[in-house]
Amino acid sequence: MRDESVKEDAIDVYKRHRNDLIKAIYDNVYADDEVGFYIQSCLNLENHNISFDVTKADEIAFSYTAGMLNKALPKKDKNLNMGRLIQQES
Repeated sequence: MRDESVKEDAIDVYKRHRNDLIKAIYDNVYADDEVGFYIQSCLNLENHNISFDVTKADEIAFSYTAGMLNKALPKKDKNLNMGRLIQQES
């Protein structure tokens, strides 16, 4: 039984979605849902003005997501700037 008193904050949700995406990548399974959840988590962090130090795991998830989005976008929208979604703290 899950303890309902334990709540995930925005960073916890982001990490869970990032890790799910990386697991899907390494398991070589269809990752569209995980990419969607990952993007939502990135936007949530941005909306709350939360930044963090970027790890190798973040870079993998970011790179994979940017690649999938660039494949899916029409040619005129190929200049997608995913960099604004993850900010590296100074």
